[in-house]
Amino acid sequence: MIDWLDTSLITLGSTLAIPRMWAVMALLSALVAWGASRKRHSPALWGLVSFGAFVLASEFVRSFIPNARQEFARGEKPSAAYVLWSDPAFRSDVMLLVLILALLALAIRLVVVLRRYSGPTYLSASEETVATRLAYWRASAIGSALVLCLPLILWMWAALWLVFVADYDDIVLPALGFVALATMAGVLWTWLEGGWRTAALLTLIAAALLGQWRFNVTRPPASMFESSGAVPVFLPLIPIILGLLIAAAVRRSWPQRQPVTLAWQLGLLAWGMALVGWLVKFMGYYDYQNSYAFDLGAVLEAPVRWLAALSEYYYRLIPRTAATEDNFVQMARMEAGLAFLVGGIAWLAVAVHVVWQLPRRAVQGSLRGEVIQLSRVRLSLQQRRYVLAFVLILPALALRTFTTFYPFLQTIILSVQKYNPAFPPRRYVALTNFERLSTDLVVRESLEFTILFVIVSTFFQVLLGLIIAHLLNANFRLRGLARTISLIPWAIPMVVAAIGFRWMFDDQFGMIPDLLRRIGYTEKWLVNPENARVAVTFVNIWKSTPFAALLLLAGLQGISQELYEAAKVDGANWCKNMRFITVPMLLPIIVTISMFLLVWQLAVFDLPFAMTGGGPGFATTVVAQKVYYEINSLNFSYAAAISIALVIVVTLVGGLGIFTLRRVEVSA
Repeated sequence: MIDWLDTSLITLGSTLAIPRMWAVMALLSALVAWGASRKRHSPALWGLVSFGAFVLASEFVRSFIPNARQEFARGEKPSAAYVLWSDPAFRSDVMLLVLILALLALAIRLVVVLRRYSGPTYLSASEETVATRLAYWRASAIGSALVLCLPLILWMWAALWLVFVADYDDIVLPALGFVALATMAGVLWTWLEGGWRTAALLTLIAAALLGQWRFNVTRPPASMFESSGAVPVFLPLIPIILGLLIAAAVRRSWPQRQPVTLAWQLGLLAWGMALVGWLVKFMGYYDYQNSYAFDLGAVLEAPVRWLAALSEYYYRLIPRTAATEDNFVQMARMEAGLAFLVGGIAWLAVAVHVVWQLPRRAVQGSLRGEVIQLSRVRLSLQQRRYVLAFVLILPALALRTFTTFYPFLQTIILSVQKYNPAFPPRRYVALTNFERLSTDLVVRESLEFTILFVIVSTFFQVLLGLIIAHLLNANFRLRGLARTISLIPWAIPMVVAAIGFRWMFDDQFGMIPDLLRRIGYTEKWLVNPENARVAVTFVNIWKSTPFAALLLLAGLQGISQELYEAAKVDGANWCKNMRFITVPMLLPIIVTISMFLLVWQLAVFDLPFAMTGGGPGFATTVVAQKVYYEINSLNFSYAAAISIALVIVVTLVGGLGIFTLRRVEVSA
């Protein structure tokens, strides 16, 4: 079918050929034109728009795909794009990615439409309240039930299969504990308010973490080939967070009588938990495959595995391997199929707009009338400002595209290849580099230290910065000099500070070990893994605390003193002033500083590299340092995969910070 559609129908000269798929889409565009004429719009205009959308989208895709029939001279090497496209595995995965993106866009659009009609009334395009027809509400309820119930059904099936078919009873107690923690967190969030809720949740978290730590202590030591059954201490936080999210969704939607919206939120949480279960099992394959966390991950990842099983049927239709003599034929066929798919999506978008969104006119329109109406359009002042702003930022956007987005795109392409300049050529390996991350002990250790380093550093930088800002905000002599002196650590270059503290922590000549030996502490510092981590974290806190203090000091000076005076009249002490005035007023600034420090320090490189070199062993190696080592080893593709993983972590942390900041600003 694809071969017939891609065959030329008319050839004009030696450069232009009109394929049969253009003729087919022209006939389908006539149906779009007929639909537009039924609504008294210009059929010629909408027919041309639908056909033009298909042609532009399909030819745009073809412009990025190398020609399968091109010939190379003797000694000429094919381009990297041609080598990549000639791999049948790459072509199959690209087609699957396009299908997933199309289905995802369709699902998002469906969610928007169903949420609009989920209530008894909705706002029309003219901002009028219109009663929702029962069919729309039923469709919304059915869609919500499908999204919500599918993960639940798969979880129940996986749990029952493990218990009754596989005769694995060890999953029962962890599953009950998971449900109990989520339920307790949700009940505490729903029933309690204010300080009682905070205290109860903190008590629950502390009890869960202490119980997990006690559980790990009782595990026997592991051999070098299997885990001991212990799990990371922070894993009990997953059901607690899930319970809080469910309780927040119920508390927000149920009083407003929005069961469909609540069902969609719970469905998204269920799919998110399935992804978390997959990550827990994926990242724990080496460390805790004998623990209950691995079993729970196997149950929770059932929806993800179900989606992966669907991909097997796809690969039967479009295999990832092909014989050499058939490869060129499949290259041309895949090019035509991908162009037809993307062009068909563009045509379908225009057709859907004409059928469902184009308003009905009272008078029949013509192509000339549409052109005249477009020529008479005058932009408002606000629209002209938007156009001017876009024109002014266009050069900067183009520069940013070539200096950031294009290298990032190349990094993504490199991460799915196997490329070493010493052993060419490039070879497409799909997600093999990312699968290697789960078994790389250096990446695991560097990721653990990076997370610990960033969280501890950010907490103490904000806490000490708040204390220093309070001290510098007081009225005393030489306050300006004290503020200047407090900025000296921040002004010192990071490499200089790292080298200086490396000598200060030296066991033979360092000042800090000498002072500690005088009070009885004789442990080594930079040769002991735990002490080296403490030393690097301490230097980072010392270096960046003045930055947080400076910003918090600016926020403190913006708080009116009348608030403190009124609190003093009411008998409030310093602690109550801090709790009820200072922290709430500074909360947006605290969230902003925390987000900035988290994102900034996740990509830290210079401090551990200059101070300890990542040692002893890999105890103080951060993720960015691991990327540096792989680049030095000419493992460019694996370094790109680690970089993409780091970008994903930074993006998630930044997105969470922006979401939290918006919530804080709204509540303030």
